[in-house]
Amino acid sequence: MVPKNIALASPDKASLILGPFMLGVVFLLKPLVVALNFIANMCLKLMKIEPKDEVASTYSHDEVAGLVEESRREGLLDDDEYELVSGALDFQGGTVAQVLLPRDSLVTIEAEATPIDIELACAQTGYSRFPVRDAVGDFSGYLHIKDVLETDLDRRSLPIADKWLRPLSTVATETGLYEALRVMQARGSHMARVADGNGGVVGVV
Repeated sequence: MVPKNIALASPDKASLILGPFMLGVVFLLKPLVVALNFIANMCLKLMKIEPKDEVASTYSHDEVAGLVEESRREGLLDDDEYELVSGALDFQGGTVAQVLLPRDSLVTIEAEATPIDIELACAQTGYSRFPVRDAVGDFSGYLHIKDVLETDLDRRSLPIADKWLRPLSTVATETGLYEALRVMQARGSHMARVADGNGGVVGVV
């Protein structure tokens, strides 16, 4: 448990420290792995079974979708599990326009909101992240509830500090979901504003 906890607490540092060691282990054990694989393949050939490369043994998108559909019909997947897996399969083919939350349906907070206001919004909606509107109504960023939970008592009734404001990525409505995810990961943002062809913000993802 200790090595796992160390890796979870500081993954970057753990990777840098353990990386060279792991490469050394791979280098030392590679001849043994190759030899064992060769022996296994020879045994299969003696039994007139053609060995297959695991890397080449992949399924197409349609084949996986068919397996999922069959699993649902056989009762191996309930409706919620089916929707989850199907959504994952459709992820790469979808666009931001298909999943965005329209601007008029968003629960937002004003830049002058206080930590108390944000906690109330979280309690009422169950949301943990809120787009922040500036003076002209544009989204200047978003706030995560955990950033304000430990606010000092003397600041709880004061407007939120700029340091708590997290940046929003920007993606277009026609952007693919996978590409949008990469944009958000690159900026480390949990939310992105969605712009239409004219540059206007139509919602968030």
